[in-house]
Amino acid sequence: MAPLLQLLTTTTINIIFSIIIIIISIIFTIYIFTRPHHHDKNYTSNNNNKYNFNNDNEEESDDDALPAYIIDDDDDDDDTNNIKTTILITGGTGVLGWRVAAMCKERFPSDSTEITIFDINVPKPHRKLKHVTYIQGDITSEIDTICAFATTFTHPKPCKNIVFHVAGLLPAVSTTPEKLDQVNTIGSKQIVELCKNYCIDLLLATSSASVVLPNDNLYVDGLNGQVLPYPSDDNYVDTYARSKAKGEQYVLNANGANHQTGDDDVLNTKLATVSLRPSIIYGADDSKFGERLLRNEINYIFDKGNNIIDFGWADNIALGHVQCCEHILNHSTNNKYYNNHAAGKAFHLGQGIGLTTFEFYNLKEWKNGKPSSIPISLMKLIAKFNYYCYQFIGISPIDPFLRPDSFNFMAGRHWWFKCENAKNVFGYNPISVEDSILIMQNKQMKEWNIRGKVSQEELHLYVSTNI
Repeated sequence: MAPLLQLLTTTTINIIFSIIIIIISIIFTIYIFTRPHHHDKNYTSNNNNKYNFNNDNEEESDDDALPAYIIDDDDDDDDTNNIKTTILITGGTGVLGWRVAAMCKERFPSDSTEITIFDINVPKPHRKLKHVTYIQGDITSEIDTICAFATTFTHPKPCKNIVFHVAGLLPAVSTTPEKLDQVNTIGSKQIVELCKNYCIDLLLATSSASVVLPNDNLYVDGLNGQVLPYPSDDNYVDTYARSKAKGEQYVLNANGANHQTGDDDVLNTKLATVSLRPSIIYGADDSKFGERLLRNEINYIFDKGNNIIDFGWADNIALGHVQCCEHILNHSTNNKYYNNHAAGKAFHLGQGIGLTTFEFYNLKEWKNGKPSSIPISLMKLIAKFNYYCYQFIGISPIDPFLRPDSFNFMAGRHWWFKCENAKNVFGYNPISVEDSILIMQNKQMKEWNIRGKVSQEELHLYVSTNI
């Protein structure tokens, strides 16, 4: 009888604890989604920058596209007298990828440049760019990826073949270590091999600042990340960082590798590679971070918010990708891009300043007021509840990206990296956090409202010519 009573008591305690966690989660969810949204339509910047755009309607995306086939191909007239520049962008419909595509479109000559985007998703209406080819397919599918390369790189030499490998998988409640490895590690290795086979001149791969962030070091303040070693396999900050680090090593080790069109057909030309390491990205259309901060939906911090994280504006980071590409193309002898001093190296891209999360969330430009404080212990309980809810019933009631390991780098840790190498080598000069918020508020949120009411190509023309 006593064991039965003990079992009943233990079961009762577990049930009560589960009910308490569910009630806390429901209250937290209601709190987040019922916070007032503030949009002061008369708010103006204190600086003298002017942003003028015309109202152009964007093209509609093709929702019935089949994998690995062209879903939009609007080619300019082919001028065979010009040396063609052909650009393939994987992940080109995402927050960062479409910005890279827009800035390539504005900064490369339109009469001799062809841009193709390869992504598993069709572009949202406001991200659909004119005169760009879209191919829908899966980066983990060898057939899809080969079709994308074969469709894109059709011009005979001499021509400039460039790949921006931006596609990647972020950690979410639905992702497993196996999925992260398949996309971020094996996917990058496959891209490298195809770059060799299709005589790609330059491969620029998007990595992550977390690839050199050790789990056992809680204070990485303003270091030069380029000289830091990779952590040991069991000391990465999370499985995402490990998968990105392995993929990055495939990319960097391939710099100077010979092009090879067959098993016995090794060419004298060589591949150049570079890795770009963005910090945590925020943007006006990122759906989960910057966009929600602009709407005052997530104005809260963990504990006192004293931890330092380097947040990077998506437009800054996208421009850094393109600037690095331009530098290697324009400053290499006899088109030997692999010998450029930037090739074979990794560059950190972020704001390059140390702001605590409280300072970042409390910037007056957000117009959200002082952020609320939530105990980190409570958030960890909610994260576990959110994660295991998805594992058992397939629903994440709080946030699809909130996992127990999310706090390995989001709370209780100081980490930010200097961007001096990127500044000195290819002129990376990020717009300040304050100015980026003003641009997002006054243009990206108000005038085109994330739905394409104002041509984003014109926005990025301004950003790319004024940063």
